[in-house]
Amino acid sequence: MAPNTRVSKCQISRPILVGNDAKPLTKEEKEKAPTDHTHTWRIFVEGVDGEDISKWVRKVVFKLHDTYNNPTRTIESPPFEVIETGWGEFDIMVRIFFAPEAHEKALTFYHHLKLHPYGPRMEEMKASGGLVESVQYEEIVFNEPFEYTYKLLSQNPIGDGHGLAVESEPDHPFSQQLEQDEADKLDFAIQEVKKTIEMYKQQVQSLQGQKSSTPVE
Repeated sequence: MAPNTRVSKCQISRPILVGNDAKPLTKEEKEKAPTDHTHTWRIFVEGVDGEDISKWVRKVVFKLHDTYNNPTRTIESPPFEVIETGWGEFDIMVRIFFAPEAHEKALTFYHHLKLHPYGPRMEEMKASGGLVESVQYEEIVFNEPFEYTYKLLSQNPIGDGHGLAVESEPDHPFSQQLEQDEADKLDFAIQEVKKTIEMYKQQVQSLQGQKSSTPVE
């Protein structure tokens, strides 16, 4: 089969992690950083369980906030990451490019840079020095890939067939524990939104009550 021929009725996928970690600047770091910067952070694209994604990822382009010098950062070899300092949270566009021989279009993801502890583990994060981790698990699916991509990924299988680890470790951050943590954060955020909505409803009802009780002159 020719390398530029698609493998029909075939689907092959690869998991990746798109995320960031951040922590407050130390006294020494503050002296070197811009005066308004409060945190050092890292945005990254990684393989799960240490997989070397450079075998099929050619480069990763990170589009930072326009206030940064050279906001479009192109990383052509691992680690696919950008380390910076700053004070605010914002959305980062992440574009993943594949080897030219794969004939696959670049994929775009968006990651919201997190600097501050949040959710159920907020106090735990503060106690650990304020280290914040925000990671998205993404599945890249190749439908009817070209022969080159099929052979490349088939020759480099991932994992050991035992699924996700139960607990996170420094070298293997994605786990059932992290998955549950992310679910807890979503539940926490949903509850906070519900509280806010209820507060506004009560304020509206109060204002309506005041208006109806005001005598008409």
